[in-house]
Amino acid sequence: MLDPIPLHTLSGAEALTPDGADVLRFWQWAFSDLRSNVVRGVLAEFLVARALRADLSRPRVSWDNYDFVSAEGWKVEVKASAYLQSWKQRRLSALSFSRLRGRIWDDETAQYIGQPEVRADLFVFAVNTCQQPERYDVLDLHHWRFYPVRGVTVAAWNSDTVRLRLVEEVSSAVTWSNLANAASAKMAEVSPNQGSAANAMRGGRQPTG
Repeated sequence: MLDPIPLHTLSGAEALTPDGADVLRFWQWAFSDLRSNVVRGVLAEFLVARALRADLSRPRVSWDNYDFVSAEGWKVEVKASAYLQSWKQRRLSALSFSRLRGRIWDDETAQYIGQPEVRADLFVFAVNTCQQPERYDVLDLHHWRFYPVRGVTVAAWNSDTVRLRLVEEVSSAVTWSNLANAASAKMAEVSPNQGSAANAMRGGRQPTG
């Protein structure tokens, strides 16, 4: 087994080339377009991680089974979408979220195992709502809305990709400042299956007809 050396956080000042370029210069060149799908998605992960008070002292692991663990211990997956892109568009993009399920990465055997499944306790669907190109600034939190959804709900959809309207059926949009409370409320909800099981344990009857 080939074990990689442990990750450590870079400062940006690390030298890169003999002519004076450093890691910060690389970051500026490679990732300044925060509107691109890949970078915008990582930014959304960071925003959600900050809202849910995750430990960000460990650098992001792109291949992990979920994006991060919240302060409450929830395994969290963030999915992002936007109406506007970094390229010219004929029309606004339709909002959708993909790759909701995946195979489990087993670090002991260094391989993916099992069938694709939902691997997070909580999903946060992040939407940049701006629809005017001249105002599109992903750093403006006023343009972001967040939809927390429990993992069991996502699993029940039995789909790898969903549109925003399905997300809106089970969650309401909240701002970044309200995301932590909304996520806690969502995780405290009792699913229909849990409610049925609890009622059965109490000897209760389920309504019929």
